Amino acid sequence: MYGIYDHEWPGIIGLDLSKKTYSGCRLSGDGYVRRRNFTGKMTKEEDGYRRLLDEIQPEDLVIMEAGSSSFNLARFLMSSTEAEIIVLNPAQLRLIWDSQKKTDKADAMKLACIGRDMRREAWPVVSVPIEEEQAERSIVTFHVYLKEKETTDFAILKKGIVERDLCILGLKGERRNCSPMTMNGKLRRKE
Repeated sequence: MYGIYDHEWPGIIGLDLSKKTYSGCRLSGDGYVRRRNFTGKMTKEEDGYRRLLDEIQPEDLVIMEAGSSSFNLARFLMSSTEAEIIVLNPAQLRLIWDSQKKTDKADAMKLACIGRDMRREAWPVVSVPIEEEQAERSIVTFHVYLKEKETTDFAILKKGIVERDLCILGLKGERRNCSPMTMNGKLRRKE
């Protein structure tokens, strides 16, 4: 039953993750045409990751999109099961992005179908970072956010100062178009 596959898995599982829940689709049987959907919470408790472990058999293929919670889950599954865990780059998954039906259940099925229908060489695989690397990425991402916010805040402040100066110099046109500051810097009453 290898077909386009270089390996035969007992099942192919597609996982669509959100911050609080996951939706899974398991394909199994000849040609991976038998489908079963399941859901759970994104926690390590009984109704979360532990429930997901009950769904995964040794040597299954588990496919998920890269996202905010996928790397933590991928590391957990890699250390807790013998299944093959694959994380894909969502920006390169046109099958999902171009879809008319955008539900967690439908996306999980599409991810499982990627494992069934697409050659492994075509999978847009993302390597799973170790925890330290992910922490460093988070720091860099936060630094970039702060720099962008600083730039935006500075532009807003600069615009306010320029408007005030134009009003003080009388270059803004009619006084009612000026900011709430008068020429002496006190708040003026709204007219």
